[in-house]
Amino acid sequence: MGKEHNFHEFFFLTTSDNPKANKKAVCFSCIRKYTLSIAITRPDCFVSNKAKLCRAHLKKCSNFEQEYGDDERKEILSRYVSEDEKKPSQQNIIKETSGSKIDDNSVTTPKTTNTNPFTTAIKQTTLTNYVSRPFSTQDNQHFENLVLLMIVSNGLPFTFMENKETQDVFNFIASALKLPG
Repeated sequence: MGKEHNFHEFFFLTTSDNPKANKKAVCFSCIRKYTLSIAITRPDCFVSNKAKLCRAHLKKCSNFEQEYGDDERKEILSRYVSEDEKKPSQQNIIKETSGSKIDDNSVTTPKTTNTNPFTTAIKQTTLTNYVSRPFSTQDNQHFENLVLLMIVSNGLPFTFMENKETQDVFNFIASALKLPG
């Protein structure tokens, strides 16, 4: 786990709430734009410290894009990632299903020479994978601290969390969320 990947120079590593998990990698470009204390709480500014995830973050990070030129970005993003070289049995699985093939890119291609553009389908993950996840006790503690900081820094009364409209907003964002109070 102590081995560094080819993108480590673009990320600040913080300890994870879970000691068994990888460290949290916070993008330096995001830190320079938002500061560390804000970037560490923004889901679009950090990933788990895995080379493949760090590269994917840099590909979509607008802050990284603004700091580096096209050629430099292409060179950085083309760096070696050991996770790309998985076992051949995992990487090149081809299944045949009712006249079509599904390859490792999750694109369905018909066996016929039909040129209809509507015969190609892309497999997508469901939106529910990104909406909510159960909170660990450390996540719950962190959430309560963030709420407390929000209340204090905005000069709000502590009764703010008891307000029906405030509770409705939080329930709309994440219905499984239990508000402190």
